Amino acid sequence: MSLVQARYESQRIQLESELAVQLEQRVTERLAQAQESSLRQAASLREHHRKQLQDLSGQHQQELASQLAQFKVEMAEREERQQQVAEDYELRSWSPECPFQAPAPFPWVEPKLGTVKSCSLD
Repeated sequence: MSLVQARYESQRIQLESELAVQLEQRVTERLAQAQESSLRQAASLREHHRKQLQDLSGQHQQELASQLAQFKVEMAEREERQQQVAEDYELRSWSPECPFQAPAPFPWVEPKLGTVKSCSLD
């Protein structure tokens, strides 16, 4: 009986070992699958973020270009106004008809009270 028991015990241990190896293989396979899935998801997320950043960068570039164009237009208008003010100032500067009247340095500034608006040399 001891021989039968030893054989039974040996078969049980061998079966348990085989089952443990199979279980370990299954766990290893599932872990590898989970890691692959995780890597695919991470790569997909990185690609999605890369595309988002690329889109945002493109939008930002367009916005900056638009702002630059608007700035250039405003600067051209300002330069044109300044040129006109300078020409107006030169035209209004001292004239023989009214040598005492100086032009206003800035046409948008109201003249002070008490200043002479017309020149009479009578």
